[in-house]
Amino acid sequence: MGPEKTCSDRTLLVKSAGAESGGTSTTVSQKAFGVLHLVVSLGIILAMDKFLKKAFVAAAIKFPSALFGMFCIFSVLMILDSTVSAAASGLMSFFEPALLFIQRWLPLFYVPSLVVLPLAVKDIPAASGLKICLILVGGWLASLSVAGYTAIAVRKLVKTEMTDAEPMAKPSPFSSLELWTWSGIFVISFISAFLYPTALGTNARTCLLFLLAATVIGYMVGSGLPSGLKKIFHPIICCALSADLAAFAQQNTR
Repeated sequence: MGPEKTCSDRTLLVKSAGAESGGTSTTVSQKAFGVLHLVVSLGIILAMDKFLKKAFVAAAIKFPSALFGMFCIFSVLMILDSTVSAAASGLMSFFEPALLFIQRWLPLFYVPSLVVLPLAVKDIPAASGLKICLILVGGWLASLSVAGYTAIAVRKLVKTEMTDAEPMAKPSPFSSLELWTWSGIFVISFISAFLYPTALGTNARTCLLFLLAATVIGYMVGSGLPSGLKKIFHPIICCALSADLAAFAQQNTR
C-alpha cells in the first residue's frame, strides 16, 4: 500500500498544481481581456466625440456636438430596444466598462472650473455678485419646481404609476493600492518640482504631475468619506480644495 499511496499523493499534487496554474493563467487572460475591452469601448466613445466636434466645426454648426451625439445614442437605443431588444442589451453591455470608467473619474473633470472660481469672481463687485447668486438660486428652484410639476401633470394625464428605476452597475471603490500609488507619485513629483523647478522646461510643466496627483488624492479621500459627511464635503469639493491647497503650496515654495 505504501508505494501506491505515494504514487496517488504525487498524482493529486500534480493535478492540484495544474489546476492552480490553469486558474492563474485564466485570471490573467480575463484581466487582459477586461483591459482591452475597456480601451476599445472607451476609444470608440472618444473617437466619435472627436469626429462630431470636427464635423460640426467644419460645417460651422453652433449647436453642441456632444448633445447631438447623446441624442443619437438615445435614439439608437430606443429604436433597438423596441425592435431588437437583445441588440440594445448587447450594445449597452459592450460599452459598460467605458461608462463605469467615466462614471468613476467624471468628477475630476469638474475641478478646473472650481479651482479657477476664486480668480474668476475676484473682480466682480459685491452687488453684482449678490445678483448673480440670487439668479442662480432662484433659477435652480424654479427649474426644479417646473420639472417636478410637469412630471406630475404628465403622469396624471397618461394615468401611469411610478416604478422603481432599474438597478445600475456602480463603479468599484478606490483600493488602498491606488491611494498609495498616487500618494507616492505626489511625494516624488513634489520633491522633484521643489528641487528642479524647470526640469521639464517650465515651472508649470514640471508641477503638472504634482498638481494632478494632489487632485486625484483629494478625490479619492473625498470618495472614501462616510455618507453623512459627504453631504457637507462632497468628493468634488474635497477634490477642488486639494487642488487649491497644492497650487498654494507650489506658489509658496518657489
